[in-house]
Amino acid sequence: MEPIKDANGTLTGLKQSSDADFKALTEKQEETKSELAAAGITGNSGSFELGDPNYRDDSLDAYATFGISFDKASDNWMYDGKIIHILYDADHNTYCDNSASDGINIKVIRDKNDNIEKLVETETQELERYVK
Repeated sequence: MEPIKDANGTLTGLKQSSDADFKALTEKQEETKSELAAAGITGNSGSFELGDPNYRDDSLDAYATFGISFDKASDNWMYDGKIIHILYDADHNTYCDNSASDGINIKVIRDKNDNIEKLVETETQELERYVK
């Protein structure tokens, strides 16, 4: 089955796919399944999308003044030349990159006026409770 949508993208109906379209879609699904398995992504459920190739994660831009930067080549947030695993800023932001479990962990220290004072490297065990 294929969706039929109007100019606004609203679903208006369904139509039966041709045998050729169905076969092509099935082959594409098998190809994607093989690629995911080769990348170590397995399981019975989940979601995966490549997304916009020009997308840039800006979730940690507020910490740039304190040495946090985004490395577009590796697609990772960095601090002091190291990939960030966890960044924890109580009541403001919690960031975790599970693919960087060997990266550094950072805790944000704020003053009494809630301004960022400094970033402190912290043991994983101290921050894991905030990301599980």
